[in-house]
Amino acid sequence: MSIGGNTEIWEKKVRKTKIMDPTEEYDQLIRPVMISCHVFGCWSQQGPGGIISSKFHRTAILLFALIASTSTTAGAVVFWGLDMNETIECILVLSVLNLALLRIIVFASKRKDMMLIVETMRNDWLDSSPFERSVLRNKCRLAFKLAKFFIISVAMTILMFALMPIIEVKLADGETGQSKLPFRGYYFFNHTTSPRYECTYFVNSVIGCFSSSTIAGGTSFCLIATIHAAAKFALVQRDFRTLDSSDWTAGGPKIEGVVRKHLECIRFAEKVESVINFLALAQFITSTGLMCFAGFQLTTMLEDKTRLLKYAAFLQAAILELFLFSYSGHRLKTESENVADVTYLSNWIGTSSPTNFKMVSMRSSKPCTITAGKFYDMSLESFLKVMGSSFSYLTVLLAIKD
Repeated sequence: MSIGGNTEIWEKKVRKTKIMDPTEEYDQLIRPVMISCHVFGCWSQQGPGGIISSKFHRTAILLFALIASTSTTAGAVVFWGLDMNETIECILVLSVLNLALLRIIVFASKRKDMMLIVETMRNDWLDSSPFERSVLRNKCRLAFKLAKFFIISVAMTILMFALMPIIEVKLADGETGQSKLPFRGYYFFNHTTSPRYECTYFVNSVIGCFSSSTIAGGTSFCLIATIHAAAKFALVQRDFRTLDSSDWTAGGPKIEGVVRKHLECIRFAEKVESVINFLALAQFITSTGLMCFAGFQLTTMLEDKTRLLKYAAFLQAAILELFLFSYSGHRLKTESENVADVTYLSNWIGTSSPTNFKMVSMRSSKPCTITAGKFYDMSLESFLKVMGSSFSYLTVLLAIKD
């Protein structure tokens, strides 16, 4: 009775929802992610011309990131033992650049899988019924908002890093800070004189913006794809709720269609996991150091308001990025586990042929997850563990400083 009541409520919500063209709605939701992914040539493009331009684009961005990574590494070596604040800042920037390089390499090597994921997400929205699209909208709306918020957060952090050296020079009346670059680095020539400094400043800012956009686009894509996989399992749960005892007994096309849909959800989740798992491992390892050192920088610059704001924005973006990986993995695991519970509560009891029920229950007992390099599952519990580890390392650094 409650199942039928819930279905009626959902149908009433669908009828009351403002009618919007599915293509227009999906394009509007996915546009921020698509734009940020286009920046580093990640978003799949159709046709030979699109593929060639995308490869050229990725190659150029990869070259820029390699140059920035090399110069930032040299900067960390130069400042090592001379200025700890500059050394830590170079290490933080270097970590972001390495994460950007990893995203470019992974997405380039997994291009076919990415195209399949993008096409599947779009087809699910466009080919679904109004009720199914309502479920997708309900399950994915928060993910699209989080992706947009994360992209804006990264953009604000980029802006702060790009403008902070100029602000420092203005506040110091041009006496100090003339050699500082937004994203740091050592370029093996004297860049402190004009016009070399202005040119180096511009190139450094552009490379930093491209690398940060890579982080924003890659992380947002991982979030949207994983949450969409979770929403597909929610649709399967709805289909199992609509089965009655005759469907289970007959084993006809209806039950076969639901089982086939469940298998398609599993394959899609496995495809998403194959693209994300190595990125998740690198993110979890790097985030521990990022949050630790960024927090340490905050404690050492309480009197420097301009740099305090910059590192506060950096720390907020790092924590949010780790949370997005963990939250999406947790949602996927929860929704895939719920399939087993919904199947058990359906009208299979008393049927003469429970083979389909046994098959679905056995497969659902092993939830689909997004792993960090196959070592452990991405979840809110792992997020809390990383936060705890970062805080522990931070207290050690503060104790050494004192």
